[in-house]
Amino acid sequence: MTGEVRIGDQARVAATRTLDRALREGRLDLAEYERRLVVVQAARVRKDLTPAVADLPGKSGRTGPELRISAADWERALVRLAGALTDGRLEARAYADAEELLNRAVTYADVDAVVGTLDAKASHTERDQAIARIEAAVAGGLLDPAEQHDRVAAVRRATTDAQLAALVADLPAGAGPARSPRASHTDREAVVAQLHNAVEAGVLDLAEFDERVRAVYAARLRDELARLVADLPEPAQEPAPLTALQPPVVLPPPQPPSFEAGMTAAKVAGFGLFPMIGVVIVLGMMGLTVLAMVVGSVSAIAFVGVVLWAKRTTTAAIAAENAVQADIRFPPLPAEPTWVDRGPGRVEAARAHAGAAQGRP
Repeated sequence: MTGEVRIGDQARVAATRTLDRALREGRLDLAEYERRLVVVQAARVRKDLTPAVADLPGKSGRTGPELRISAADWERALVRLAGALTDGRLEARAYADAEELLNRAVTYADVDAVVGTLDAKASHTERDQAIARIEAAVAGGLLDPAEQHDRVAAVRRATTDAQLAALVADLPAGAGPARSPRASHTDREAVVAQLHNAVEAGVLDLAEFDERVRAVYAARLRDELARLVADLPEPAQEPAPLTALQPPVVLPPPQPPSFEAGMTAAKVAGFGLFPMIGVVIVLGMMGLTVLAMVVGSVSAIAFVGVVLWAKRTTTAAIAAENAVQADIRFPPLPAEPTWVDRGPGRVEAARAHAGAAQGRP
């Protein structure tokens, strides 16, 4: 019987204020405002007044999906819609349809039906991140190029974040601590090396070795690789090499620059200059100007390079020869005795020795 209770002017004034606020906030247009205002002024009991303000927020700030949306909320929804078009969460055709629905939206439920699912849609940035994870997995040997092509195509077709997550769920996220369950090239090569060791030790024969190797390269998960070597002994740890006992590496002495090699290069450059000029002239006479310029440029660069190398080589050879000659040391000549060193006794002894040699007393 609450709806049958009669209302007074105070209730009509409160309802009128609610209508005025709704008009200012853009929840009602002028025609709807005037229609509801007539209902409020004519109401005598509460059940006649309620339909005029039931879908409008009052002083209590009542919210709910059934309330009419304001102009500010509509503009925010339109901005979200434009952002979804910019970052790739909506295509142009879908954006046009959503904008039309948003223009007809009246309540918050209508708006939520248009923009409520935008956050769950896949954007360009999220697709690029998924493609980067796929490319990193290919570089690490977790995916082959054929599977990369299929996954990238599926990523570009994906419309939601859930679809993207399913496409890269088995791939490493980059710096995450968890390792991908997929097998890489390194994992496969390690298993093949273990199979080789098993063949050398006589644990496997060649037929079973071939079969397991084919299974290794067909495996996609690390668990599959582990099952292929689960019955094989663990590989022995090889001792570290004794680098201290290895003989030192003796490098051959550098070859000295050769004067003959430099002169030979200079002669080759000199004799080769004339054929190069002749080829350029012939190409120019044939009308192949561009080709003649290219050949002339390349030939000039080669000629200058050979001349510079010949000059550097001959100069270095002459400098080395001069250094060798400067290092030659002649033995010192014996010093002649001076007259100061010859005393009277030594002079008499020398004369006696000379006379004895001539047979004189």
